[in-house]
Amino acid sequence: MVFVVSLLMAVGSALDAASIWSGDGHRLICEIAWRHLTPQARRLVHGLRAEETGTFAESCTWADQVRAERPETYNYHFINIPAGVSGVSMERDCGDPAKRCAPWAIKHYAGILADTGQSTRDRLEALKFLGHFVGDIHQPLHAGRPGDRGGNGVRVSFFGEWGTTERPMQLHSVWDSGILRRARLRWPASADELVAGISTADVAAWSDSDVVGWTNESYRIDEEFVYSVADGGSIADTYFVRAVPIARQRIRQAGIRLAHLLNQAARGRTSFNF
Repeated sequence: MVFVVSLLMAVGSALDAASIWSGDGHRLICEIAWRHLTPQARRLVHGLRAEETGTFAESCTWADQVRAERPETYNYHFINIPAGVSGVSMERDCGDPAKRCAPWAIKHYAGILADTGQSTRDRLEALKFLGHFVGDIHQPLHAGRPGDRGGNGVRVSFFGEWGTTERPMQLHSVWDSGILRRARLRWPASADELVAGISTADVAAWSDSDVVGWTNESYRIDEEFVYSVADGGSIADTYFVRAVPIARQRIRQAGIRLAHLLNQAARGRTSFNF
């Protein structure tokens, strides 16, 4: 479940500085997806990336790199859900056309990617945005609470590290990068291990387009565990030992679900439940 980190610019009511699965988290997710693509989907990815450098996995951090020049995409990296509710409400949490969210963006860009009438440039951008946003929504705090901006307002220590006055350690950054780094989940070194832990039954169970369901999974993890540390609290072995398998699971799920969306798009299809 942990997923990806680049240092970000502050983004109003949702994310602050280190606010996305670390780069390694995003690349691991996209590497898992790549290994589960159909031949048709691989041809689509190859064709769209013909002029690109690097690997498909490496392209999955691009959405963070263009946030300053594409300010309309800032809100697409997350969704905020109030504490104590039953789950996401697309009307309540994503209904403002001027401030959309990650589930909306995933559906939007999957539609562009699947549409052969769109330009190559637009479909390539859609591929890179989709690869990133699917990863983001599987990081639990990208479905965090609005009051603390998805954990960005919760200052914690992580194995004794409080950060600095200018850049304090935050619960969000712990989930973006701290847990992955301490667990030595790195790209490409951890890819084989993560893929080996995905069974055929897992692939069948996770291959769906239920983006609202994925979001609710993150929200429930937040409510049941992630927020069990309070503002000013300390994270050490007890919390970390429970967090690591969650992070691994979320990375694996994100990879399989991204592959499913790309395999569908290669057939000119999408199927969402909202």
